[in-house]
Amino acid sequence: MNIATQVGVGGNRHNTSNLYNPGEMKKTWTNSSPEVTIHPLDDVWIPSLGPLRPHLLSSVDASQVHSLLNFSDDHGNWDTRKLSTLFNNAVIPYILSIRYLDPSDLPDRPIWSLNGKHSFDIKSAYSSLLGSSWKTESQSWKKIWSLQVPQRFCFFLWLSLKGRHGPFFRSEFVDWLQLNMGSHELHPSRGLPWSMLFISTIWQLWKARNDLVFNDAHFNDDILLQRIHWKLPELGWVCLTTDGAVSLRTGIGSVGGVFQADDGSWITGFNNIIGIVCPLQTELWGIFLGLQLAWENGFERLLIQFNSKEAIKRLTSMQASSDPCSLVRAIARIRHRGWATEIQWIPHEGNKPTNMLAKLDNLPNYDVTIFSPPPESLLPLLDFDMSHSL
Repeated sequence: MNIATQVGVGGNRHNTSNLYNPGEMKKTWTNSSPEVTIHPLDDVWIPSLGPLRPHLLSSVDASQVHSLLNFSDDHGNWDTRKLSTLFNNAVIPYILSIRYLDPSDLPDRPIWSLNGKHSFDIKSAYSSLLGSSWKTESQSWKKIWSLQVPQRFCFFLWLSLKGRHGPFFRSEFVDWLQLNMGSHELHPSRGLPWSMLFISTIWQLWKARNDLVFNDAHFNDDILLQRIHWKLPELGWVCLTTDGAVSLRTGIGSVGGVFQADDGSWITGFNNIIGIVCPLQTELWGIFLGLQLAWENGFERLLIQFNSKEAIKRLTSMQASSDPCSLVRAIARIRHRGWATEIQWIPHEGNKPTNMLAKLDNLPNYDVTIFSPPPESLLPLLDFDMSHSL
C-alpha cells in the first residue's frame, strides 16, 4: 500500500495516507516505502474527525484493529456491518464518504486538505484562519443563494433586498419577497416549486420594465413561465443525469442518477447515501456510481450530464488521471475503458428529476437503491421534460 507521512508544525511525523485527505494538516508528504503503513485508529485519514481510536465502542479490543482490512468486505468495499460493531453510528458516515483504497491507484503525494478539491484555494485558507469569528447577518442571504434558479436571478433578488433597485422595491415589499422565496409549495398545474417560478417571473418583469423604459420594447408574456429543460441525447446514446445534495442539518450527502434512452424513455435510476461530504465530493460520487452502473448494464455510448462546473473542469482536464482527488482519478479510469463517454454541463433547473431523486426520503441505508420504474413523485417532472424535449 502506498502511504504518505503527515508533517505537523513542530516536526512530528505520523503515518497517514493522502487518499483520505487528512483534516488536521494542510498537506501530506509522499513516502512510498512499502514497509510503512498507516494505523487505522491512530493516524488522521478522515477529514474533520481526527483519529478513530476515541470513537471505538467500549466493547472492542483495540489491539485487534490493526488494518483497514478490518473495515472492508471481500470485494474491497467498506463493510457497514463490521463498522457498526467497531464504532458508534455517528462515525460511520465519515468513513463511508472516503473511497476505499484502490491498488491500481497512483502513489501518494502532497495535497491540500482544507477543501474537497484537494488543491489550494484562497477561500479555504481564509476560512481556516477566520475560524468561527464569521457571523452571518441574516438567514435571508443564505435563502437567496440556495434557491434553485439561475445565478442572475439570485443576484437580482440580492440587490432587491439590499434596496439597490430604488423605489421599485420598498421595505414592505421585502417581507413579500422573503415569504415567496421561502415557499416550499408546488405550482398546482405545473408541479414546479413556487419559489423558482416566483423569482423567475419577477426577474422577467424587471427586465421587461427596463426594456420598455430604455428601449421602448414591448413585453411578450408567453416567456414568463418558460423553463430550461432536459434535451434528448443523440441517436444510439444513453443519457445519464446525476446530482447530489448535502443536508444543511446533518452534513450527510446523497446522490441520484437517471438513465434515459435516446427517445427520452426511462431506463433505470438510482440513489444512495454517501456520508459526510462536501458538495463537490457529492457530485463526484454521483458520477462515479452512475458510471459503474452504466458499465454493468453494458451501455456502449454514454452521455453524462450534471450541473457542477468545478467537476466538469476537473474531469475534462488533461490531468484528470493524475488529479489529487481519488474520485476524479477513478472516474477517469472508468471512462478510459472500451466504450464511448461524453461529459456535458447542464443548468441546475434542467436537472430537476435527478435532484429530486437525490433528495428522496426513502434511503434506508448506505446501499445503492435501484429504481426500475421511476418513483411516482418524479412522474410530473419526467413528463414535463419529455413534452419539451422533442
